[in-house]
Amino acid sequence: MHPADEFGAFRALADGGMPPADIAARFGVTETVVQKRLKLARVSPKLLDAFRRGEMTLQHVMAFTVSDDHAAQERVWSNLPKWQKGDPSLIRGCLSEHEITASDHRVRFVTLKAYEKAGGAIRRNLFSDGEDGVFILDETLLESLVAKKLQRVAQAVGKEGWQWVEIRSSYDDRGCQLRHARSGRAALKCSPSPFLGFGGPRMFTRPCVSPSECVLSSYKTMTYAGLVEWHFAGQFRNVTDVLAFADAYPDVLRTF
Repeated sequence: MHPADEFGAFRALADGGMPPADIAARFGVTETVVQKRLKLARVSPKLLDAFRRGEMTLQHVMAFTVSDDHAAQERVWSNLPKWQKGDPSLIRGCLSEHEITASDHRVRFVTLKAYEKAGGAIRRNLFSDGEDGVFILDETLLESLVAKKLQRVAQAVGKEGWQWVEIRSSYDDRGCQLRHARSGRAALKCSPSPFLGFGGPRMFTRPCVSPSECVLSSYKTMTYAGLVEWHFAGQFRNVTDVLAFADAYPDVLRTF
């Protein structure tokens, strides 16, 4: 029996009202195996026919299970160049391109456990292990949890005496027009403020009125996790530490 026919046999029993546990007992397998067979059976019939003809492997069929949209499955297979069809991971990537997985930096920041505790729904891919097999279904809730956690950190850092603190869930360096500037204590004498955001810490100071006249310094080797959990990983506890950092690493200063 071809594997695709086996999938179909499992599905016929399930569609007939037999519970997965009974199907598992009948075939001498676990319920997890039954669930996987049923998932494979729900891949587009056109693609299962291609599987029967030997045009794709079982790994390809497993990759298609990341989505239940038959039209999307067929479109991805049709649009992939022949030389790329040999890599099932490309199929999985195309079908989940706009989805949020547990490997997303926002999920890692608030933790998957906290997201689920807050009532966040998830979807698991039976054929993917680890974070990439867990999909976040409530982005609004996720963003809310990120904002709340960042705000708590911002409040704690603000108590250190910073003039202002800005939080964002993401940061794009391309959004800033940067040019090199000479470093030194003079550039950091006015009240500096930390920028808390993903992608690494950013330090702003306000020697003038508007942020456009501030100095930006990036500690590129510091992880964001360190920033959040240890407030700049213990490097910037106060203004004195910032000034010491400016002396030690003058080349990282930028102005915009």
